[in-house]
Amino acid sequence: MSPPQDTGKAIVDLPIELRQAILGFMPDLSSLINTTKSCSAFYQAFVEAHQRIVSQVFLREMDAELLPEAISVLESSHKTWTRESLLEFITRTLDSREVSKGSWSMTEAISTVGFYHQVHDLAIDFATKSIRGRCDGTPLSQAELNRFERAFYRYELYCNLFKDYNYPFLSLEEQKYVFFSKFSPWENEQLDCVHGYLLRLIAPGKLSDFKNLLSILTRIDFDDIAEHDIVWGEMCVDYSDHHNPYYLEPTLARGISSICLIVAADGYAAKYDLFDSEYPQWSDQFLYEALNAANASDDGIELEDYTIDDEISNITAPFFRDVDPGPEYVWRSLHEMRSRAYFVNSESLISTRGWGYVVWDRSRLDGMGIFEDDWVEPEAEPPSEDIIRRREQRIASTQCRGEIYWAGGRGWWSFSDESKVAWPNRREPNGQPTRSR
Repeated sequence: MSPPQDTGKAIVDLPIELRQAILGFMPDLSSLINTTKSCSAFYQAFVEAHQRIVSQVFLREMDAELLPEAISVLESSHKTWTRESLLEFITRTLDSREVSKGSWSMTEAISTVGFYHQVHDLAIDFATKSIRGRCDGTPLSQAELNRFERAFYRYELYCNLFKDYNYPFLSLEEQKYVFFSKFSPWENEQLDCVHGYLLRLIAPGKLSDFKNLLSILTRIDFDDIAEHDIVWGEMCVDYSDHHNPYYLEPTLARGISSICLIVAADGYAAKYDLFDSEYPQWSDQFLYEALNAANASDDGIELEDYTIDDEISNITAPFFRDVDPGPEYVWRSLHEMRSRAYFVNSESLISTRGWGYVVWDRSRLDGMGIFEDDWVEPEAEPPSEDIIRRREQRIASTQCRGEIYWAGGRGWWSFSDESKVAWPNRREPNGQPTRSR
């Protein structure tokens, strides 16, 4: 930060301690930066106590309840791992939630606060969509919001630790003992809820998710590219959903900021470039299968029949000591007739995780009637005729797109519109290249 020009205002006559106190009371980092740039007197005061001032303002803008998670994500985001350093970091970070940081540089603070705002916005979006039509409209409690946010932070931490799914330092089986065993089953289900939400964010899958025709026509997502792109057609890339997330897992592994860039990207070309589009990857070594592997082998004993010894052996105490019993109680309620092989990522609870069932306060869950004897989880809506027809057309189009691919065509194609196909390397039927027309 270069020093500003002296404004000549009376502020220069204030004692430096008072100028530093003023800076320390800035409401956020953006205000601090702007004020520091406003005159040389503030700049000088900032330089002489910058770490203390940055830390004061940072802690005012950042939710203190999330500091341990924010610190873990920050520290893990800069690491180049070896197996030994990865294991050491996980042990130090996840054996206890007591993670602290004495002071913050401006770079660290800006990065951490910026990511916090991303997490906060996604948490609000997930919670708002989940709560709609399911309860009486009671505002989101701070405890509920923090649970959503912690789950997003946990997702980012997992990405930072295990995003190198092609050459992992720890197998999925090892991750079960090193990472997932640090959390209770309902906390791992919270992570699964976030994974499903982020998948839906970039591959919504249902036209019924859109509110109006304009959003249907303008929304570009993973499934749209899978349906129309020539390269993806040749590679037979399928739609992606929670039953079949493997083409999306490499994208999800990049982390939350990358996902937000994809969601915000405007237009087909921009989205296409962000999806590693030329040769889309496929992986069964990221979070979806890791959550499956986090379950123990099936011993045939249902949760409702657990003894105290069974509880000790199979139910990890929560990493975060939640004072509200809602998440644990609802998890136990919906798993009482399941064995430990189905404690996390159960196929039959996909729609239930879609509304974040393990994130809500007990009072809200009571209001939903979820603990009543006659409560039944609403079944997912069957695919509409439009969705079925769209899927059939995608499958039928793969042969056509494959033929165009081998003829040298690239880009966007549909049965009714071939005008967007580009021909950088047009080939004649004999396979000889020709000049582009």
